[in-house]
Amino acid sequence: MVESLEQYLNDERNRDRIVPSSLLVEDDAAMNAMKSYNDLQLKRATLLMTNTEDNPFVINLDRQLENIREDIVRSLAAMKQAVKVSIKELESRAGFVDAQIRQVPEEERIYLEYSRQQNIKQELYLFLLKKREESAISKSSTVANARIVDPAKSDTVPYSPKPMRIYLAAFALGIILPGLWIFIKEVFNVKITGKEDIKNLTAMGIIAEIGHSDSGDEIVVFKESKTVIAEQFRALRTNMQFLLAGEDEKVILLTSSMSGEGKSFVALNLAVTLSLSGQKVALLELDLRKPKISEALDLKNSQGFTQYIIGQAELAEIIQPSGVATSLSVMPSGAVPPNPSELLSSKKLNDLFNTLKKEYDYIVVDSAPVGLVTDAQLLSKYADTVLYVCRMNYTFKEQLRNADELMRSGKMQKMNLVVNDMKAKGGVYGYGYGSYGADYFEDGNKDKGVIGKLKNKLNKKA
Repeated sequence: MVESLEQYLNDERNRDRIVPSSLLVEDDAAMNAMKSYNDLQLKRATLLMTNTEDNPFVINLDRQLENIREDIVRSLAAMKQAVKVSIKELESRAGFVDAQIRQVPEEERIYLEYSRQQNIKQELYLFLLKKREESAISKSSTVANARIVDPAKSDTVPYSPKPMRIYLAAFALGIILPGLWIFIKEVFNVKITGKEDIKNLTAMGIIAEIGHSDSGDEIVVFKESKTVIAEQFRALRTNMQFLLAGEDEKVILLTSSMSGEGKSFVALNLAVTLSLSGQKVALLELDLRKPKISEALDLKNSQGFTQYIIGQAELAEIIQPSGVATSLSVMPSGAVPPNPSELLSSKKLNDLFNTLKKEYDYIVVDSAPVGLVTDAQLLSKYADTVLYVCRMNYTFKEQLRNADELMRSGKMQKMNLVVNDMKAKGGVYGYGYGSYGADYFEDGNKDKGVIGKLKNKLNKKA
């Protein structure tokens, strides 16, 4: 009906006719517009009976009719859209109702299935209930046909398990499992863990054993210190007097396999220990790739060996007081060069050591690890003794074999081992001091607090 009215209004032949509005009984606005439109059409027809179409009144009526006609068209369009929405909604509802209708047989089937299961379980329950009552009646009417002739008895010793077998098995496991663990640990261990490993891997003699330090300080030897580690460095100083027996033997070179073994730590504290005995000592920081001594002593490293060897500084300009001992001087490494090996091959290095030997009693040289670069081999020809630093539970066995090969092949001579980071056993270090030694030293590594004091007392009693 709406589309028929739209076609009627859009037809140019019907512009002078009234609109049939009796079909739109639901829209009051459209009905009122059509009524106004029809009234104006009748009024226009009346005017045309006595006037022409060019009459102003007729023209005015035409304009009003056109406006109302456009309003009616828009109202019909809106009404048409609303009718379409209503149709879609009704179709959707009809589909939902149809789906519910289609589900009725399935729900009825499910209901019948539940009802059937209920009947089956109910019959089963009644059957079992009947059987239970029958069994109870049968049990109550049955008389036992057995009686006890002799009471039960047993031996004092259990038949099984046999205690002796358990003890033997436990004893065997107690021996086999620890032995197997020790064997596996030894097979897969690639680092040195004790003096036996060192003796089996190299022919170098152990010149000193340096204990573990928990203080975190770079310098552990002072004039009045009585700690175990300080005494160990003093023992190293004593042994150095036997190694450097000649008057012209003054140069001590320290090297190791890799970084982290405590080479610079041993070099610094050995130099301090030698200077505390009244000797004039020069400490040369010739680990040009990774210098640590000048940083540990808080010294300026802007000028040092690098500047001296290339002729940019004089020896007197690069030698600095250590700030730790009055008779200890330090030559920093200077700027890190791009070619350390070439600098250490310079002929000027021989003049440097000759000059230092005239002025100092000992010259301690901290070089780069020999296991990584060849710097230490280049410096070994100027050294009167070489101290090879290895660290317990850190240095690899293969690295110690390589160091032994260097000594046997003659590439580095007069080599001796310094074992660093030795752990205490039973509260004392491996020097044979016993319980007296534990009380004799002021050990800076002792535990603090209640638990630490208790541990120290137990160690003393042991």
